[in-house]
Amino acid sequence: MKDRKDRCWPEYILVVYLVDNETRDDALAAVMPDSESAKEVAAELDTDEFTCWTEYIKIRRPKVRRPRRCPRTPKPEKDETIHLVFRGGHAQSVYEKYGEFSSPEIMGAFSSLPEAEAYAEFLRDPSRLFPPTLHVWSVPTRGWTFYSGD
Repeated sequence: MKDRKDRCWPEYILVVYLVDNETRDDALAAVMPDSESAKEVAAELDTDEFTCWTEYIKIRRPKVRRPRRCPRTPKPEKDETIHLVFRGGHAQSVYEKYGEFSSPEIMGAFSSLPEAEAYAEFLRDPSRLFPPTLHVWSVPTRGWTFYSGD
């Protein structure tokens, strides 16, 4: 019999941030499906110059009927993509480690792109004097790193 972990996707993903110890600027380093993977990435990136910290983000999913024996969302046949809504930071296509507004704040994680985009639009309140800059990033749940280790 398979373990529950093999049948179900987690309710959370782990986001690893890289912090410059001198300036205290932080940047997104990786998105990992479990704490073991996040620890491996953090151990690889931690140096005298940089420190890593990890944040758990709950994945918001559409309401679906779940199997009775699976307390979490059933694991799909192929790799799943998670869509992260960021306030601040840069668009996913921009490779920039640091700089003005490079410190992103994750506002939510979604299993569907339309839900992520709708949530980002909801957060963009045009009546505000300075509406937030929001980006939607799509990352695989099997693990994703921004840095190649250099």
